[in-house]
Amino acid sequence: MAANAPTKLTFDAIRMASGPALHKYPHLPRACANFAERLAQDMGGLAAAAIRIGLEGLDDSSAQGKPPPPFHAAFTTLLHAHAPPFHIHFAADRQLVFALCDVAFGGCGNEPPHQEDRPLSKIETALCRAAAETSAGALSAIYGGEAAPAFSIEGPAASEAGPAAAAITARFLLHLHGYSGEILLGFTAQSLQALQAVKPSAPQPARRESIRQGSAIGNQLDGIDIELTAILAHIELSVGTLESLKPGQVIKLPNRVDTPVTVFSGGECLFTARMGQSAGRYALSVESREKPA
Repeated sequence: MAANAPTKLTFDAIRMASGPALHKYPHLPRACANFAERLAQDMGGLAAAAIRIGLEGLDDSSAQGKPPPPFHAAFTTLLHAHAPPFHIHFAADRQLVFALCDVAFGGCGNEPPHQEDRPLSKIETALCRAAAETSAGALSAIYGGEAAPAFSIEGPAASEAGPAAAAITARFLLHLHGYSGEILLGFTAQSLQALQAVKPSAPQPARRESIRQGSAIGNQLDGIDIELTAILAHIELSVGTLESLKPGQVIKLPNRVDTPVTVFSGGECLFTARMGQSAGRYALSVESREKPA
């Protein structure tokens, strides 16, 4: 998709586009702008290319008139504060997921984004979770201080309502590797009241910890279990033959005994291998990482 720089809105413009609920929390525009800057710093170790994050706007559920633009969330979770206890809804769209995966696998942003509507893979979910953890850290940083809440994504499961149940929703545009994805933070009335008592601080210059935190997003793949499927052969049987099969019958395969099997994950061919055994169990010996012709 087209690469666009994050939209910068003045606080006056944001307030004019919002309803009465936002006027009760005048600290929120500044806090959200600080969050965007801090998140860009903390994700700075993710890629050599610059990551730009900007506050697009604040949508007030109490506002009358034109509804906010639609947002199709691919990943949602809750950012929890433990003292005092409250939560903020976190959501990311599919374009952000593509950007994270593209960077994690060493892409350069020139692959067209996929548009199919499907569940996220384990890898995509892990990278989204890491992005949410980084966002929780950015919130903790801008609300620093002894009485400030510390955020994490551990806690009760997210409600089905998600960000739609929030009193005020903040939209952030993230530009990375040619993708322009969105993050939503949904502030409930309880979270707004709790944060009202804490003065947000300006982002500090990027530190070594921020670089490590951003780099950690790209390292989320190591502990993920991936389901592999080994295809021994493809055969065709008539419906009549299939219905007449009985225990003990032998189905001849077209492959020779020494023909390698093909190993897939998520429909993608990963490598070929030879069948064998190890310690009394079937085993695969990796033969080639090249896709078969």
